[in-house]
Amino acid sequence: MTEELLAYLLDDLSPQRRAVVERRIEIDPAWRRELERLQQCLAAGGDPQQCGCEDVAPPEDLLTRTCFLVEQACCCQEDQPKNTLDPARTPAAGARPLGGKRLSPERCTGELARPWTLWDVSIGAGVLLALAALMSPALYETRAAARRLTCDDKLKTLGTALYDYQANHAKQLPPVLPGQNAAMFAVSLRDGAGLTEEALAQLLVCPESPLAIAVSAGRVRFDLPDRREIENASPQRLDALMQRIACSYAYRVGYYDVEDQYQQLPYTGDPQMPLLSDAPQVTAAGVRAANHGPGQNVLYECLGVKYRTNYLAENRDHFYLNQAGRHAAGLGEEDVVLIHPQRTPFGEVLPIVNAE
Repeated sequence: MTEELLAYLLDDLSPQRRAVVERRIEIDPAWRRELERLQQCLAAGGDPQQCGCEDVAPPEDLLTRTCFLVEQACCCQEDQPKNTLDPARTPAAGARPLGGKRLSPERCTGELARPWTLWDVSIGAGVLLALAALMSPALYETRAAARRLTCDDKLKTLGTALYDYQANHAKQLPPVLPGQNAAMFAVSLRDGAGLTEEALAQLLVCPESPLAIAVSAGRVRFDLPDRREIENASPQRLDALMQRIACSYAYRVGYYDVEDQYQQLPYTGDPQMPLLSDAPQVTAAGVRAANHGPGQNVLYECLGVKYRTNYLAENRDHFYLNQAGRHAAGLGEEDVVLIHPQRTPFGEVLPIVNAE
């Protein structure tokens, strides 16, 4: 720009080029400012070389002019000449370029859009894989934490229902008798704590448990049997009824006293006494966590929930094994055991068979 303006002032341009420069001076404020600077420099007796080499600040409208030139280069019109500096085709001052139409991908020419090469695709795929590798663990941890909190809330709601039940039953919690599985407490909550079967269907399924997947897939439905039917059932019929109760949580059952009589544990409000927890996975090799990674959510009688990575209560016995090392009812009043919902106090397994 500066060299052309100097040549213009020194009358060293061809008639065609002079007309182009005059048109640019007419429509471009930056050209006019530079022309005025050069005129002042030459009028003060300055050397044309020094006037042309003077450092000047970038024009304020540099971004606007650059976008205008990019739009002229990228946008296509069949009647638009490639020489955008032609005075006959350059927009007048204040006019919107190219008939006022904005830049759009559909109007860009294919000459400027280079197709992707195999190298471009490889780099893009590598970047996406790197991002996925960085984000996947964080997304998994966030989802697992959210499900653990949901399970925490469900246990607290069930704990409130258990508290209401014992308040109306002389501090006795829902009993689980020999021949009944530990999930029997849900029937007592429905009949004696004001929880509907629809509410229990939501509360008794931990979102991180295998049961949640089976329920979501329609392989298991929630179906609590009638208490009177349970009380009048034969042993074979009782087993069938117990197998209809779907639950994700282990429940505290009773114990056998010195006379080998099965007794229920009363409610005391002890903050170290567990009531419910995520059901563990019980195998011949032992007991391990099944739902939330290395630990389990545990509800205590104080209605608080803790996430435990070990199963030893303070100054008490193992949460899921009695003193004989079996996943069954305790062998004394101090032998507190949480039983898997599909197991009886004797340790017998009654799997869910209420598939649709």
